[in-house]
Amino acid sequence: MVSTSSISSNGDKASGVQALDLSFPELRFRLHPCLFSCGELTSLALNSCRLPPAPSGFAGFPNLKTLRLEDVDVPRHGGKEVAALIAASPLLEDLGLLAVKLIGDGPDEEWVIRAPNLRNLTMVCETAFGGRVEDLPRLDEGRLFGPNCAKFLAGMSQGCTEGAKEFEANDKFLNAQLTDDMFVKLHVVQLKNIACVRNEMHFMEFVLSKARLLRKLYVRLSFYAICSNEEAVIDIAEYPRTSSDAEIIFMGRESESLLK
Repeated sequence: MVSTSSISSNGDKASGVQALDLSFPELRFRLHPCLFSCGELTSLALNSCRLPPAPSGFAGFPNLKTLRLEDVDVPRHGGKEVAALIAASPLLEDLGLLAVKLIGDGPDEEWVIRAPNLRNLTMVCETAFGGRVEDLPRLDEGRLFGPNCAKFLAGMSQGCTEGAKEFEANDKFLNAQLTDDMFVKLHVVQLKNIACVRNEMHFMEFVLSKARLLRKLYVRLSFYAICSNEEAVIDIAEYPRTSSDAEIIFMGRESESLLK
């Protein structure tokens, strides 16, 4: 682990840093902009801190392959800041956004995650946010937890639209977003905090019916799910599966204590 104070005190040393893992135990620490001078980074992990805006003239992280942001505040149009950081990391292969707070970002904000070399994507968020995902041709594994699953699936293939619009992720809508290679390598899907609303149920049915190599679908219900555990198991088990190896693994329901 390298401290930001040591980075800011020696710019030459910072330029040669290849891995940073910064974690702060309690109050969110405001990182120094010198972080963006570490142009040789291949791995960056930040936990419980505030990410400063990238300075003007930021040349990106041309060698970065792993980026993990957990419990990180991103100020000033947070979604666009994260998208710009990812776009400035052309070799990025592993991306984790876990409980990231995108300050100033609402569900109608327009920003796009593009990562042509990304192989692993994990996104965990309890609230709806803006943006979408596009251009992930090498993605091997994706984990999307929270209320944005259906929207992010659709965003992988649809172009920009002017203004916000509401949609129901039913069979007709999802089939319109399907491309020939969207699920070609999909083996495992994990869905957490599922409320059993229509969009979520349509999404699960859609994946089961289209992913020919799917092996496992893990499902965990939200504590506030609108159906019982038994009803969810019966409904999901009845969905047709295009993969003969597909197994649905029901992982129960979130505990109320985890929500406090």
